[in-house]
Amino acid sequence: MVDVLGHLAVGLLCTVPAWVYWREEVAFTFVAVVLGAVIVPDIDLYLPWVRHHGPTHTVLFATIVAIVGGTVFARVAPRLLRVELRDDLRRAVPLGLFGFAASALLVGGAGHVVVDSLSTSTAGQPVRPLWPLVERSSSVHVLRRFSAPLWNGIPFALGLSLHVGVLLPSVPRSMLLDV
Repeated sequence: MVDVLGHLAVGLLCTVPAWVYWREEVAFTFVAVVLGAVIVPDIDLYLPWVRHHGPTHTVLFATIVAIVGGTVFARVAPRLLRVELRDDLRRAVPLGLFGFAASALLVGGAGHVVVDSLSTSTAGQPVRPLWPLVERSSSVHVLRRFSAPLWNGIPFALGLSLHVGVLLPSVPRSMLLDV
């Protein structure tokens, strides 16, 4: 089973292209929303009446969170964000502020579901990512050792390194330390 660090690693790895396509402030916002969303399916750990790897670990749940979250973001963001950032986010993707937030939330939620589908052990609780359309488990047990802290830390370090590697060339030389 993937731990929090492993899920954050998935969020980092999925968002590296944001730095290439958008300017820094927009990309940072996208990364932050994805990193928050990638943890949301594990809310079932705190809800005793919901089975772990149950309804919150489905594409349907990720889509509902994306639609609701995108709607809330589109309503609230104009009052909270600076005008320049708000306008940049509106232009970043089709459907404006809603599309921006919904896509980030969907990337995070779906990323969580996919990595749990790849890493659930045969003894663990199966993931049914296409529920309620498909009842059977879609766990493929590819990442069997992913529950070890080392195996969660390596992808996290890789994701962090990729983000730094993409960002470093854009940092003004005056901000870098002389060594």
